[in-house]
Amino acid sequence: MNFWNQHLTIKVASSFLFLSLVTVGVVGGFAFLNAREALKQAAFERLSAAATLKEEEITRWFEDQERDFLLVTQFPDVQNNFQILLKFQSCRRKLS
Repeated sequence: MNFWNQHLTIKVASSFLFLSLVTVGVVGGFAFLNAREALKQAAFERLSAAATLKEEEITRWFEDQERDFLLVTQFPDVQNNFQILLKFQSCRRKLS
């Protein structure tokens, strides 16, 4: 059937339905794009916060390990063994 040969109520209802679908589609598309961008931004912010916390944790762990290492190197037995190791290393270099 040709659109122009239909009753006026069918023409009005069809036009209203078409305009409603176009409006809902456009608004839904913009809402989807905005929601996707907001979710992406929120995910990046949470990942950044987690990375910052992990960085601080790793830094603290490294500082603890460094402090423990420096403390252990102060023991007399470790210093003696370190001297022996250095002598052995220098003799090994001379032989090479």
